[in-house]
Amino acid sequence: HTYGKANGNGNGYYRTVSINLQESSDADEDVQLLNDVKKLLLEYPGSDHVNLTIQTQQGQLRMEWPLVSTSYCEALQTSLDGLLGQGSVRVEDVRPNGN
Repeated sequence: HTYGKANGNGNGYYRTVSINLQESSDADEDVQLLNDVKKLLLEYPGSDHVNLTIQTQQGQLRMEWPLVSTSYCEALQTSLDGLLGQGSVRVEDVRPNGN
């Protein structure tokens, strides 16, 4: 992937917000939760990338969410913790060249 310019921090990296979700037995509820997460992320517009990890009964599904970007901050973390539970969100600084 080519991710365009850095996150405006001048350090040549961008942030990735990784969100862990647990599949439940109610597909409609899962879709609603995913929509709530997306709506919340979009309330904090920015250039941080978003990845999802969904725990299913068959295993773990990891995917990028390229249509959603955000600007990670403490308020967003607090809101996501309230929605998903603590420990469901991880933020990483990623250097495009892998260093």
